[in-house]
Amino acid sequence: MLDFNYKLMRASGFQTAINLSNEGKFNWILNEVCYFLQVKKSDVISNSRFPVFVLARKVISYILRKEFNITFKEIGIFLNRDHSNIVYLSQWVEIRLDIIHTYPEEAKLLNYITNKINHE
Repeated sequence: MLDFNYKLMRASGFQTAINLSNEGKFNWILNEVCYFLQVKKSDVISNSRFPVFVLARKVISYILRKEFNITFKEIGIFLNRDHSNIVYLSQWVEIRLDIIHTYPEEAKLLNYITNKINHE
């Protein structure tokens, strides 16, 4: 589910950079990550810096960029973040892929999501 501000902007006719065909991808990934981590969607999209929410944002950013080639700007709009923050989050995961075994929670989550993508 998209946040209230985004819905309000859309209802008022405000044009955003989001491609509506990507809305389903955003929501699907958000749902899967939240299910796996047992967190609320509203917490992931919030401004909280709690580590599990940051982890969720990292994985969502990385998956949406790498698997679906969605722009940093679009991902940023969806997660209520600036595109530069999305670049950082996505690159954080990418840089650590070689040593992902030292980040067991991240490794489990990435494997779970990529397996779901490959089987959908």
